[in-house]
Amino acid sequence: MKKFFYFDLPVLLWMTFIFILSSQPHLPSPQNVWVDFIFKKGAHIFVYAVLYTLSYRANAAHRKKKGWILPLLFTLAYAASDEFHQSFVPGRTPMIRDIGFDAIGAGIAVYLLNHRRQYSTLAS
Repeated sequence: MKKFFYFDLPVLLWMTFIFILSSQPHLPSPQNVWVDFIFKKGAHIFVYAVLYTLSYRANAAHRKKKGWILPLLFTLAYAASDEFHQSFVPGRTPMIRDIGFDAIGAGIAVYLLNHRRQYSTLAS
């Protein structure tokens, strides 16, 4: 039960946060089109980098062999399901391009976690 609260619950809460955000018909946006684009795509990158990181932690807590592929597939599947979910939200448009930005966020998290792991192994 302790593992659930420490490792799994943060993943579920973050997924709920993403779901709530994508359920909003209109999110506030800056007037400038480029600032709006950078802000929204940056948000995609950030929230999915966090989702990958939390998923990686949960996966590592439950499996002896720590791998990056299952959390990545999980994160990308959730990204795709989130875009599908947006097709039912008035005022929202699902975009394959957004899954690409979500994948960039997950990829950055994969890189940073592996880089940190390699650095800590070298420092030991």
